[in-house]
Amino acid sequence: MTEQRRGPVTFKRLGLGREAVVLGRVQVGEIMEMEGDRGGACFRLTLPEASTTSWRPARDRDEARRLSRGQVSDWIEAAGLRSARAKG
Repeated sequence: MTEQRRGPVTFKRLGLGREAVVLGRVQVGEIMEMEGDRGGACFRLTLPEASTTSWRPARDRDEARRLSRGQVSDWIEAAGLRSARAKG
């Protein structure tokens, strides 16, 4: 099931504590909740020339979603697929 449709990035549940970052119909990353005393989450993107190909920390799943959504949007703009004026 895909959830939180805002712009071209959505998130799809993969399993316990894991979500796919989806651009259109293509999985471009993953979010994973971390267990333990600190909790939190981490995310990575697998877009060409993206700076987040390694796992990056986040406070929680919502922050991981926000950060990954922002970085995918930045990637789309840098690739020339959307003008800065069309940003929304």
